[in-house]
Amino acid sequence: MIKLVVVIQCDLVTKRCSGFLCMRAFYNGEEPMKEYNPAETRYMSLTCGGCNGGCLTAKLENLSKWLKKEGIEKDEVAVHLASCICTESYHRPPCMFENFLKQIITKHGFRVVLGTHISKKASERRAAGIYKPIR
Repeated sequence: MIKLVVVIQCDLVTKRCSGFLCMRAFYNGEEPMKEYNPAETRYMSLTCGGCNGGCLTAKLENLSKWLKKEGIEKDEVAVHLASCICTESYHRPPCMFENFLKQIITKHGFRVVLGTHISKKASERRAAGIYKPIR
C-alpha cells in the first residue's frame, strides 16, 4: 500500500503555478492518481530544484531520512513527476531533464509515476496535434 505520494513539480513552473490541480487530482482520484486513498495516503509536493534537477538528490536524501524516522518504507512511496515535467502544456514543453530526474528518483529507491493532473484543454490540443502525445 502507498502511504505517501510525492509530486515533483518543475521549479520554473512553480513560479506561476501553485500545484493546486495536481493536489486536486490526488484527492479526487483522477488518473494517474486513482489508486490512492487520501484517507490512508499522505500527499506532499516539492520542486525539482531547478534545471538540471541535480538538487533533487539532496531533497530525496532528506526525505529518505525522515521516512526512516516515520517508519515508512521506500516501496510505500510513489513519486510522481508532475504533468508540467513530463507532458507538453501551455506552461512549457516536457522537461529536457526528465530522464535524469527519473534516474535520480530510482537511484534513491523510489517508484516513479508519470503525470498528475491532465487538463481538458491540453488533452484537446494533443488530440488536435498541437501538443505532443503523452508518453
